[in-house]
Amino acid sequence: MSAIQRPEWTIGDLYGKDVLCRCSIRAIPPFDRVEPGDTVFLKWSGGPIVARARVRESTSIEYDNVEEARELCKAYPLYQLEEFWKAMRGRRYATVVELQDVEKLERPIIPKTRRAGSGWMVLDTSEKQELWLGPSPQA
Repeated sequence: MSAIQRPEWTIGDLYGKDVLCRCSIRAIPPFDRVEPGDTVFLKWSGGPIVARARVRESTSIEYDNVEEARELCKAYPLYQLEEFWKAMRGRRYATVVELQDVEKLERPIIPKTRRAGSGWMVLDTSEKQELWLGPSPQA
């Protein structure tokens, strides 16, 4: 999976990221698609993939008020980022992904493709993995 991050909604740098929150109008990925142990690649919006992490925990909820989603992030600096939460108003679905083992990639990866308007890409086929991450090494 690949999570695309907007710099203005990041506290610190992407490598020290410990939580991701995605809110949407419809129940689209990552809603109910992320499991503990999954690998997530972190990409700057408009830039390269720069880090890899594992999912420690993931929670997806449908909400009426964005404060319900915000409450899930109370233990993290994202909770304080007012601009992020203002932008999430009017949406109904949230997924909060707690990360662990975040590591900077030795060399950033420049995908061969562009996202289709989504901030979260599920790399569930070898074709998608090659487009986003490059060819896998031969055994």
